[in-house]
Amino acid sequence: MNFRLYIFGESSGYKQYPEDSLNFKSWFRDQQSTSLLNIQRKADLVYYIYTQKIDRRKNAFLGFCLVFNGVYIKNLRKAFTIFEKAYSDCILSGKLFKIHKNGTIDFATDNFGAQEEEIDRLTALFNEELDNKSRSLFATLPKTYKIGLGNKQLSISDKAETVGNAISTFDSVSIPNNNGNEELDYVNQMIQQLYTENKTLRSNYSTLNKQKKQYKWVAFLSLAVIASLVGLYSLNNNLSGVISNQGETISNLQDTIKSQKGAITLLNTSLITKDIEIQNQSKKIENLNQKVVSYRDSLQTSRNNEQSLQSELSDYRYEINKFEEKFSSLKTYFPIVITDIEIGNEDENYGHTLFSSDAWHLHARISYIGLSSGKTIDFMIKWYKPDGTLIQGNFSPPGYSDKSSIYVYRSYNNQKLCNIGYNNKGYWDKGSYRIEIWYKDVCLKAKKFTIY
Repeated sequence: MNFRLYIFGESSGYKQYPEDSLNFKSWFRDQQSTSLLNIQRKADLVYYIYTQKIDRRKNAFLGFCLVFNGVYIKNLRKAFTIFEKAYSDCILSGKLFKIHKNGTIDFATDNFGAQEEEIDRLTALFNEELDNKSRSLFATLPKTYKIGLGNKQLSISDKAETVGNAISTFDSVSIPNNNGNEELDYVNQMIQQLYTENKTLRSNYSTLNKQKKQYKWVAFLSLAVIASLVGLYSLNNNLSGVISNQGETISNLQDTIKSQKGAITLLNTSLITKDIEIQNQSKKIENLNQKVVSYRDSLQTSRNNEQSLQSELSDYRYEINKFEEKFSSLKTYFPIVITDIEIGNEDENYGHTLFSSDAWHLHARISYIGLSSGKTIDFMIKWYKPDGTLIQGNFSPPGYSDKSSIYVYRSYNNQKLCNIGYNNKGYWDKGSYRIEIWYKDVCLKAKKFTIY
């Protein structure tokens, strides 16, 4: 599926790749939903502009824009799925964004264009998703459409017919989505939860270690007191004849010893309880470490998959280089690709219905992609009547109706060619006409149009 990809975003400043005349700043200024899809149509080009909040606590966004020619995505739910998958993949790859330990997300670069491999990888991801779902995802763009009717808001569950009618009727179509990206939200929540639990466990562990040292010191002092009292008691027995009058004091000391033994017992019980708590906390820390190891293994698997994809990408690049060599030789001969021809009456209303009663001077306007800019080329033009007769005038070149010259500009452009017709309205008969544009004996584009 042919498309053009733009990547843009804003956190500390606006970023966009590629940087050209298009700018997407205005699309997320007043966004209230978690993600938003805007659709705009310009002639046969359809712009799908997707914006996603990367941090709900501040105005931080990531956006993608896909530009299609002649087709539109008819299933909005599948469109959101493709964009959200690319968003999650872009965040988790860590090339354009970084995830902090507390679960917040920031831009990892101020220059998207410097991340060429990441841009190529995202382009390949979009291309694979669009190709896999092309039959059920796309529909041919209606040829006629209106302008000046403002914005139309749709639901993510609206049918293809509703989407096509809205694109053909309104200047832009918007589809908000407040469901969010559950996969990435889950990852963020897990990181934040693990960060909080680990911090709490480390604090509790430190507190318990301090208490354990205090209890051990109290127990040591208590044992020292008991040893001293026992020594005094032994000395008292040896000197019983001398200090018989100290019996009451010894009795009090014995009561004190019993009291200290009770305190030591309580301290030992408390130490056992604290040891059990420490063991439980250690098990929790061990479980958390196992989760971290599991996440690291998953990350390594992802990196291995990335290396495999990089190898495949290298093969694709080789094929692209061969194609570009052929394309380089081709564009020297054909400097432009004409994508569409529109017919207007007296240099206005291109693409609108033509009526015999009003038609007089008919103008052709082409939409083209410039392959080799900076040069002027000559077109030979053929206009055919409904009966197949070539229309020619007194100054027509041999075998053609007219001749027109244009200056080629690179990328997407529109260019009006010379006109053909008569000074009086109503001269053109009703019927199906045909126009052909030739360059160096090759017909670049032909189109039928009807005058009613």
